[in-house]
Amino acid sequence: MGHRIFLAGASGAIGRRLVPQLVAAGHRVTAATRQAAKAEDLRALGADPVVVDVFDASALQAAVVAAKPEIVIHQLTDLPAGLDPSRMAEAIARNARIRDEGTRNLVGAMPSV
Repeated sequence: MGHRIFLAGASGAIGRRLVPQLVAAGHRVTAATRQAAKAEDLRALGADPVVVDVFDASALQAAVVAAKPEIVIHQLTDLPAGLDPSRMAEAIARNARIRDEGTRNLVGAMPSV
């Protein structure tokens, strides 16, 4: 029996590989991404995409509540495509922010048990 899963960071390096595996295992996946352009790719992988900015705590909470997940998976990162070395210095601060503030917002958005 599958579970309802909310996957934060679904369009990232790991998330986009995880979505088809979760779907194939029979789970219903709500795939969160910050980029509207990636929503159709996630839908093609079998997920229900949701575009939400993890830095907007109230919008993130609304997205999680609407998904009614039994499981929340954290795959949030903000790294350049291909881990481009010329862009890594600027990515360090963005990635640290998403790991800190984004994680805090995601944990805060999770339903109480």
